[in-house]
Amino acid sequence: MARKNETLINLLTQVPWWVSVVMAAIFYVVLKFVVLAIEFQSFAIKGIINAAPQIAPLVAFVILIPAPVAAFNAWRKRILLHSQKDLNSVRSPSTVKRPISTGHIQARKPNYTKYGEQKLFLKEQE
Repeated sequence: MARKNETLINLLTQVPWWVSVVMAAIFYVVLKFVVLAIEFQSFAIKGIINAAPQIAPLVAFVILIPAPVAAFNAWRKRILLHSQKDLNSVRSPSTVKRPISTGHIQARKPNYTKYGEQKLFLKEQE
């Protein structure tokens, strides 16, 4: 079943960033050069076609807008994937449901990783 808000811009944010760049280049070339070579009978369509070379850069720019968003999403997913420790953690959903604690929580000594980042581990009092 198709989603409600499935526009070209939304689809381009979900594909790799280079797809937006290729689509923008194709739209630019088609609107700037190819459309002028086609002959139409209707005067209204001829008027729109004559305006196509002027709007070609604008259309290409609008199609390029999702490229940084797609690049950021790819970078974020790559970081998330590299942070996984084993195959089971990759298969599990990104939001892990943890049981709600009813006891008191006490912070243990900080554990420093090899990069100097500080992690606090919480331990439940019994």
